[in-house]
Amino acid sequence: MLSNLRRSTFLPTLCSCLALLLWSSSAYLSVALKKIPPFQLTAFTMTSLFVIKVVQIVIFNKWSCLKQPWYIYVGGSLFFTGFNFLYYLAFKFAPAAEVDIINYLWPIMIIILSGALPDESFSGVHLLSAAIGFLSIWVLFQGECSWRYIWGYIAAFSGALCWVAYNLLHRHYSDSSSAVIGIYGGVSAIFCSFLHFATETTVAPTTSQWVHMLLLGFIIVGFSYSLWDFGLKRGSIQTLSICSYFTPIVSILILVITGEASLTPSITISALLVVFASSIPFIFSQKSELRV
Repeated sequence: MLSNLRRSTFLPTLCSCLALLLWSSSAYLSVALKKIPPFQLTAFTMTSLFVIKVVQIVIFNKWSCLKQPWYIYVGGSLFFTGFNFLYYLAFKFAPAAEVDIINYLWPIMIIILSGALPDESFSGVHLLSAAIGFLSIWVLFQGECSWRYIWGYIAAFSGALCWVAYNLLHRHYSDSSSAVIGIYGGVSAIFCSFLHFATETTVAPTTSQWVHMLLLGFIIVGFSYSLWDFGLKRGSIQTLSICSYFTPIVSILILVITGEASLTPSITISALLVVFASSIPFIFSQKSELRV
């Protein structure tokens, strides 16, 4: 039974891991686009997502999949919009590496909170992994963080909370189709467009910014969210949460390579602690299998 379960969850989990790999470049693209107002950027990326999902719905005739309870659309749209907007906003007020690590508190919170969901479990091993993950944030704050960036930190943490709420909502209501993500994107695009014209001044993107926006909108957001949603509902949520620890490591390396961040001692130690935290559940699971 256990081996069958693992086979059935392998492909969905792998798809979500690919989404995590794509997301590792989102910090770099967000930094490159930080001169674009956050509501304007969110509206564009959500429109891209909406277009992709509508095309998918039309091609595969998935209109019936849109019949979902109203609270799925309300909660999903709210959390989805909140996460994306707050993520882009955070890069305008705080350094990229710090925003990235703080935002990636969400895997730790999912590990802790997912144990309360039906058919999920939580053990001391996951608690130890989460504790070391939080320790990495403490190390980061000791060495890098400054109160002058507080609004960026708050935005990054709040975005993480929105993403946790979104993931737990969709994990609990796993029968909902990934097609509903297109509705989230459409609602978010309309809402953010209204707020953009009401509160921001439109910035005309340069050629380079257009390239970055298209990559962020159609690949990082449009394609990867579908992959993530598939794995979130059918794969192992705790495995995904653990694997997602590696995403900020890859993301920070991309920022360092592109010159958008420096690999300081505290950032390095935080990154190593994150990797160690992610390895603990796998180490213990391997030992358990050997004992069996």
